[in-house]
Amino acid sequence: MDTLKKYQSDLDNYPSFHKHSNEWRKTVLKTESDIKITIDKINNEISSDKNGRTVMENSRDHNLLSHLYFLRNDRSKVDEHIEGALEIDEGNIITLTGQAYFYLEYEEKFSEVEGILKKIHKLNEERHRVLQAHAEIEYGYCRMGAKFYHNSVSRLEKIIADAETLIAPPSAWKTSICIWNFGLALAKGRLLSLSNLTSSEEIDLSDKNYKRVIDILFKITNSENNENVDRVTVYKARAYAEIGSLTLIAESNVKEFPNGLNDILPEYEKEFDYTSLTYIEQALKVCDNDAYVLLKCGKYFRRVNNIQRAVELYQRALKFNQTSSAHEHIALLLKRKLEIDILTKGFESKNPVHDRRSKNSHLYKVIKSPKEVLKIDKKQYKRDIKDIFHHFNEALKSPNRSALYSKGLFLRQIGDIKEAYDTFKKLIFDKNDGKCSLMHLANAYEQAANCIMEFKRNEHYKEEMFHYLKRSLEISSDLVAKIPSLESCWTTAPTLKSLLKREAQTKQTQHDLAFLYDKLQSDKSIKVYQDLLNILEEPGEKLDVILRMISTQVKLGDYDGSILAFNLIACLPDGRQKLEVTEYIEVHIEGCLQAFEQGEYDVAKVRVKNALQFIDKITDLSVDRRDETASKDMHEEFDVFLLCDDNDDKLTDHYRYLRDHLQLLGISVTINSTDVRPGFTLLKGVTDVMEASKHFVIALKDRHPSREFEQRVAMVQEVLKSRARSYCIVLSSCELPVWLTGSPVIMGDDVISLFCEDIRQMLGNPRGREILKQILLHLCQKKRPMDAERH
Repeated sequence: MDTLKKYQSDLDNYPSFHKHSNEWRKTVLKTESDIKITIDKINNEISSDKNGRTVMENSRDHNLLSHLYFLRNDRSKVDEHIEGALEIDEGNIITLTGQAYFYLEYEEKFSEVEGILKKIHKLNEERHRVLQAHAEIEYGYCRMGAKFYHNSVSRLEKIIADAETLIAPPSAWKTSICIWNFGLALAKGRLLSLSNLTSSEEIDLSDKNYKRVIDILFKITNSENNENVDRVTVYKARAYAEIGSLTLIAESNVKEFPNGLNDILPEYEKEFDYTSLTYIEQALKVCDNDAYVLLKCGKYFRRVNNIQRAVELYQRALKFNQTSSAHEHIALLLKRKLEIDILTKGFESKNPVHDRRSKNSHLYKVIKSPKEVLKIDKKQYKRDIKDIFHHFNEALKSPNRSALYSKGLFLRQIGDIKEAYDTFKKLIFDKNDGKCSLMHLANAYEQAANCIMEFKRNEHYKEEMFHYLKRSLEISSDLVAKIPSLESCWTTAPTLKSLLKREAQTKQTQHDLAFLYDKLQSDKSIKVYQDLLNILEEPGEKLDVILRMISTQVKLGDYDGSILAFNLIACLPDGRQKLEVTEYIEVHIEGCLQAFEQGEYDVAKVRVKNALQFIDKITDLSVDRRDETASKDMHEEFDVFLLCDDNDDKLTDHYRYLRDHLQLLGISVTINSTDVRPGFTLLKGVTDVMEASKHFVIALKDRHPSREFEQRVAMVQEVLKSRARSYCIVLSSCELPVWLTGSPVIMGDDVISLFCEDIRQMLGNPRGREILKQILLHLCQKKRPMDAERH
């Protein structure tokens, strides 16, 4: 190995930004512009933060900036920030690994690299140095945006937990923990904001998640004034400001937080009967000259419509902070102030200038995507409009999707519809970089359609309009499914329905209507699908519609309807060959259980029979599925052989209940040696019964069963070896022994004991119902089963 590769290999053993650089480049820092934007944000924050930044904060910013400038190939800036970091703390591991990597990349100063490696090796033995290095890496991830918040949060929690247990920590250690806790709270808090979430899978806005963030923030406000009193004070004020913002959400959303602040506050705070305003005022009392605090509190007062207080705080913040966010909030505040003036004049003249929802108004109810907007006269309010655009344009010098969306709405308000449309189209286009949140995307699609409706001549845009409305509905319905309280935030569904009802009844309008009702999870979509089937002639088109109808019926829990729809497919040319096996079987098994619960036993039997025979019918393997060596004298055949340990009476009783349940469903079952014919030895008789059985279910309660049970398991395994298509399922309440591995397993402490005499009692237990369902699915040779949870 040459010297360069050896040093690079050695460096890979230590924490560094370089080890994570490829991940950042692939997802966030894709272009020169992306890197510049991140650099500008960090520099702006540094310049606006004048309140005694700590050594740790300055070091981590120098280190991250040196890495970003390295990605831009700006050697002078790299050296400047490395030197700056070393002047502050010459024992920072991230600084030293960064310096060594830079030298290796530039292929120079190898002798210095060797010295740096020796120093890093020694520093790596100091626990606080390693923890600080890992905390810096998570700081870097958080600076890269929402895409990394989830993973970064869990890692940062572990770092802080380790840091709090450090014996004899260095000076300013408690301050560092305080700052890291604030970063953790911010990352967790941003996961509670829809404007940061790019996937509906990430959404969990439950009160417990709000409470977790609040608990961390109170941990900061309750921390002792330690080594760095001034800096801790700043973070206490920031924490109070964040608490105020979060508690305002709880106050404003009774549906999600029925007990108001008590749903998220710690017990020791509830007795004081504080309001969100209490925490905002406390933030300003603790520190009223921090840009972050001023902006956060200004935003609070804007939301509660205290315009005068908001203006005062924003103006003070702007002296410290000329960031994109600051200008966005100023623009929104000026816009709000103008709207209030217009509404006031409109009501005074008894001629409201707003739409029919003006009594609720934009001022008191945040409508994320209004269909109609408050119109603003461009001539009458020319100066106000100019000021608002100035701040929007300043905000948009950096990528700011929230500001871009708000600017689009404002353009609609002043009547610049084409420019508004182009603005929303830009947001839609931004979805391709993976950074646009679902909320902004749903809004942008709906607003683009709203703009088209306002065009004087829009006939050439009709297809785009329907496309945008459908895309908005698709995204927003996903969000509403996760957070029902958002239902009133979009008017896409009624708008699309109204437009489609005006259109002629064509294939496309019926497709669109069905799509609409599907998203609304309405049974009206079934009627639309049925009407559509009457219009269609091509079998392929009919198949597509029936499959969509089945999907909708399953979502609605209409298994009777979905099973009938499968029969429609079977009537189409080659329809049975086009059925999706997994879906067909799942629907029939669920339909079987539902029918049984309703006392329709014959219907249940037919459905489970169709599921069991389905694969045979489409693969022509139904002729003889038993082993060809089965005894010619064994006239009876069984669908399932149940095998358990005869020495365990309780186990055998529960297994008899399972046999009875399966037989009620029309499945022929034998258990252990029950059906051994007279005159045969036990070994020969059991072998014959096994060979006459199609599938096997084995129950294991103890990891050390009887020797006889082990021998019978071996017999089952021998039978299966010669079978083209037979299935064995294991029900186990213990860890499997080696000799029983290889078969699908349903596992859990209660997996066998749940079988009881009354099948309806078992079906009434969600866990028992799921176990029986899994067994039936496996018997139908569905996909290999997932292990049930161990309880």
